[in-house]
This record gives sequence, structure tokens and C-alpha cells, in this order.
Amino acid sequence: MGIRKTDGQTMRVAIVTGASRGIGRACAEMLARRGIRVFGFSRTAAEGSPDVSNRTGREPAGGMSQPEHIACDVTDSDSVAAGVEAVLARAGRVDIVVCNAGFGIAGPVETAAEAEVQRQFDVNYGGVVRVITAVLPHLRVTQGSIVCVSSVAALLPVPYQAHYSASKAALCALVLALRNEVSAQGVRVSCVLPGDTRTGFTDARWRTGRGAGASGSAGAGAESGGGGGVGVDGGGGGGAHGERAGVGEAANNADAHYPRAEAAIAKMEQDERRGMSADVVARAVVRAALARHPRPMRVVGAPYRLFAVLARVLPTGVVNRLEGMLYG
Repeated sequence: MGIRKTDGQTMRVAIVTGASRGIGRACAEMLARRGIRVFGFSRTAAEGSPDVSNRTGREPAGGMSQPEHIACDVTDSDSVAAGVEAVLARAGRVDIVVCNAGFGIAGPVETAAEAEVQRQFDVNYGGVVRVITAVLPHLRVTQGSIVCVSSVAALLPVPYQAHYSASKAALCALVLALRNEVSAQGVRVSCVLPGDTRTGFTDARWRTGRGAGASGSAGAGAESGGGGGVGVDGGGGGGAHGERAGVGEAANNADAHYPRAEAAIAKMEQDERRGMSADVVARAVVRAALARHPRPMRVVGAPYRLFAVLARVLPTGVVNRLEGMLYG
């Protein structure tokens, strides 16, 4: 694997969104162990991470091995811009950006309130766009890299996680298009697609029609990953401060038409809790971040790579029916 290096006198600097727990925290800590200065963007700091949100002026990293925390809400452009400026003020550069913040909603498409769907995309897709827009001018200077954490659900959309799957598929499309836009500028862009992963994402999932907290709370500075199903993705859930979306009587009554939904979601959550560790995903993210020529998309976990291959070679209808037999 070819690794891009800065000169010996300059420490590389990374931003990791959703870094307070799960995959995001594992990525931040792993990058820090590689000698990279890491700033974690999330609404709350990970245990042991110094909060530098309100400090001003350039400060050397010294012997710091823990990521530094900056309070940031990826659904707020001003918050993202302020976070990036805080990194520049303290470290003077940005070399690596890991877009990991995200959350999931689960339930039949019909029962999801419009506000819930909007929130799903505002965090999982819009949050990535806001961060990328803010950091690209600085990554051009350092010839840096962007790694987005998507999900196997982007390739194998999961019943009762349609909106989550769609948000992760949109993220893959963004990565593929952006690579061709910025490769001539020396900026590398790639995407990691985890399968089921043991993190807080499972308990943080929103249930459609019930809002945040039905399986936990979800959110804006949260951590990405974690849909269930055919080894779908893992990540870390976190707290988002979106308001509870109201659902009308008709949507509530619609639940009666989906008797398999609860059992399917329970199976997905069981698969997630038995999944791989966040460190396995973090190793793939760090590899992509440091590679000179990263793969456009990297599926994490041997079973999930097999599923991805089958999805390419088998007729779409066959793959869809197989997944429906598992979770439909």
C-alpha cells in the first residue's frame, strides 16, 4: 500500500466527524496512534478527549495521543465552518477528513413522517456535503484525502430501512462523482461500506412514527453506520437534537399492514450486536485515508464482500427476493 507522507517536520492533521463513540471514535484513536493529530467533531466529547472548542490560537500537539474534541453539529453550516476554522487556528492545516457522522431510522416506508425522512438525509448526506464543502479548499493545499463511511445497505437496500439505505446509497454516488471532480486537484476521495458492527448505533436508531429514542436517540453529531440486514452496516449511534416528528393517525394505523416489520427489525438488531468490532471498520478507514490510490469503495467484512459480489453478478430480482426472504 502506497502511503502519502508529509515532510518530516510537519504533523498531519485529521478531522473525524461523529468521533465520540463507535466507528468514529475507533477511527480517531487509530489515526492518533499513527502519529496524526486528530480533531473529533461531535456534539459531546469522547471520554478522555480534551475539549478545545473554545480555545484560541495555534497550539502544538506535543505528545498528545488522544483526539481533541471540537463541538460541531453537521446539520448546521455555521457550526461546521466554525469547527474547521478552529482546527486551522490550532493546527494550521487539514490533511485527512473522515465523514462518519450519521444515524438510522427503521420501519415501513409508509409510517415515516416527512420530518423523519428529511432528518435522515440532512444528517447522513447533507452533513457530509457541508463538511466536504468546508474542507476542500484546505485539502487542495495539502493534497489530502476524504473518506466517507457508508454502508453495505447502499448496495443491498434493506426492507424497513429504506430511507437509511437510500441515504447511504446517495453517499456512495457523491463519492464516485466527487472523485472525478477533484482528482486532478490532488485530493483523494473514497468510501468504506461496513457490514454489521457492534456499536451504539443499534440502540440509537429511530423507529419511524415514534421519533428519537424508540431504540435510542439519534443524530447530528452522532456516528455513522449501523443499518441491519444481510450484514448491513455498522457504526456508532449518537444523539441528534432533531425534534420529535409527529405522525398522523393514518400513519399509525399503517403499522397493522406490516406484521413482519417488528421481527425483521429485531433480527437486524441481533445481527448488529453480533457483528464485527468498530476497530475492524476503523482499520479499513485508516487504510483508505493513508493510501496513495484508495479504492473508490471498500466493503468491510468477508461475508459482506461476498454479498456485494453476488449483488453484481446475480439478476437484481433474484438478489431482491433473497433479501426479502430474510427481512421482508
